[in-house]
Amino acid sequence: MTTFTSHGGFVIYGKQTSSGTAVAPTATVPFPRTSEWTISNQLIEVDSIGRAEPADLLPGFADVRCNFEAYLTPYDHNWFGYVLGRRIKTTVSDAVTQFKAQCAATNNSATITFYTGVEESSEAKVMIEGCRPDSLTFTARAGEVVTYSVNLIGRQPTLSTTATKPSFVDIQPFIFADGYVKARIGSDSLATIANIEEINFTINNNLEQLPSINKSDGRVVHEIAQNQRRIAGEMTIRFENLTYQQWVMGGSGSNTPENTLATISVDVYLEQNKLIPGASATNYSCHIYMPKVKFGEGGFRVGTNEILTYRIPFSAFYDSSDTAITVTIENEKDDWDE
Repeated sequence: MTTFTSHGGFVIYGKQTSSGTAVAPTATVPFPRTSEWTISNQLIEVDSIGRAEPADLLPGFADVRCNFEAYLTPYDHNWFGYVLGRRIKTTVSDAVTQFKAQCAATNNSATITFYTGVEESSEAKVMIEGCRPDSLTFTARAGEVVTYSVNLIGRQPTLSTTATKPSFVDIQPFIFADGYVKARIGSDSLATIANIEEINFTINNNLEQLPSINKSDGRVVHEIAQNQRRIAGEMTIRFENLTYQQWVMGGSGSNTPENTLATISVDVYLEQNKLIPGASATNYSCHIYMPKVKFGEGGFRVGTNEILTYRIPFSAFYDSSDTAITVTIENEKDDWDE
């Protein structure tokens, strides 16, 4: 009897050109912490008079989900591009490539073939065709490694795939000490939030599964459609003065609720003290910019043996000169999907 452990686990993937056609893996998640997939048969009860219980249970459409959580590295640029839809590549030099992900005007995220499992046996592996990223969550917390997690909705799982575990990727994840968080109101200069303890945000594509009466599809959903995207997060800040609490009220100097709320820009920058191979002066970096954000609520709690902090939820929205969020990562990769 074989017992499987996470030692042989992996998460690899490839970008599809069309739904319904799986592709071989072309890239790996360097430092996955967890990976999970499930299929729900959406059982339909067949009721009948004369019976106290259902006469039968028949399968509905196959609801296929997968997700993973990983430490964020400079090689994880693909997932921001997949979830946001618009991908821009700029060659900075022979050694440095800039990958920029923004909200696509068509609001379409990518379609992925997702592979996960453990290396010891093909029976402990699965390939899921037609996955689309439903959400991505970014978390930076003081004293910890920066993480991200992705939830996907898939179409067709295939058990016992021959996919193999990739070689170890020699890249360092970002840590809290690599970065800063800045914010500003209107056209003011960006100012560092020195006493911030955590920032997290989720890009939610609000995907919807669309099954059809179509024998060729069988129980697999015909299409996975994307509804309006939402971007929301939260900052935890140690209390120092009323600045950010006043921003919640309406703007600088506001001590009571105003009829309008200030528009705020939030800037997260991570840069390792590690040169990109072959580059003379460019380090690995990740830059996240939300040009238009509004604070949803504020306040603080006073308790015994507690540091006074307050949590500020925020939401990003459309900006005509930019997009609701731009994620820029610099590394030495040649192209997307690697």
